[in-house]
Amino acid sequence: MNLFIYLATVSEKGRHFLDSARRLAEGINMEVFETKSGLVKRLRQPKEGPSVTILFDPGREDLAGLDVIRQFLANIPLLLVLSDQDPETLALSHRLLPSYITYVDSDLSQLLAVVKKLLSTGQGAGNN
Repeated sequence: MNLFIYLATVSEKGRHFLDSARRLAEGINMEVFETKSGLVKRLRQPKEGPSVTILFDPGREDLAGLDVIRQFLANIPLLLVLSDQDPETLALSHRLLPSYITYVDSDLSQLLAVVKKLLSTGQGAGNN
């Protein structure tokens, strides 16, 4: 199982989420990316076992840039943690066909519950 996390902005909430995700992800491959290019490069590579991808606080530019690699996200549960509910942000987000959307300023325990369920059931995508 692979857990890929794109941390667009290093913030207190982001660090707290990463700490919590690391506790959930014990025994699985968790990779954290601070650049969009690093995440894109990794998604293009073969993956062993199921995968889940989380975009934490991506900006509009990030969302628009990831739209071009949608085919690499097609069979991977994608969880988005957005900073706003602006119509343009939401439109860009939905182009990626996310499995789950939440917001940076909301209680992240629900996001962690979704991650835990995906990790425990192995519902991420297989080899891509």
